[in-house]
Amino acid sequence: MLYTGTFEAYQGLDLLFASMAQVIAARPDARLLMAGGKPDQVEKARAQAATAGIGAATIFAGERPASEIPAYLLACDALVSPRSRGTNTPLKIYQYLRAGRPIIATRLLTHTQVLDDSVAVLTEATPEAYAAGILRAVDDPAEADAIGRRARALADTKYSYEAYLERTRHAYAELFGSGAAQVARGVA
Repeated sequence: MLYTGTFEAYQGLDLLFASMAQVIAARPDARLLMAGGKPDQVEKARAQAATAGIGAATIFAGERPASEIPAYLLACDALVSPRSRGTNTPLKIYQYLRAGRPIIATRLLTHTQVLDDSVAVLTEATPEAYAAGILRAVDDPAEADAIGRRARALADTKYSYEAYLERTRHAYAELFGSGAAQVARGVA
């Protein structure tokens, strides 16, 4: 499993570590790769992982350059976003979608504005439910692969650069009339 991003409290790392303890009890071969966090946050998270009993199964890579993140996304079997509160969609979700890997996320507005059950494994924000979601992705590779393919298709159709440009053209046309849409297209 891969987690990318900040190590702020709202990210739900406590939920992730408690869930991973259950995952590792069922699947001792499972590993968690953490990419992100400032050095002091990494040390605190490392201690939390050890306390949760998953220290040996957790790898802390620290903050990584943005150019490295795609390789991390492709190197892992599943991507986790255990956010425990908030309403804004984490930007990592768009990278996660493009990676074509199954995403395990909490069923909160912060995720459900973009994700649904067809493109992610959505769970309640409890250790038991989140662990079950991770295990679902790990134990059923065919389903996980199908979820990942649908996630990639969503990224390609709704969240691609081309889709962004089309929405921008549409907004220009709505705001300023069809002449503005032609200017936005470079036609006029």
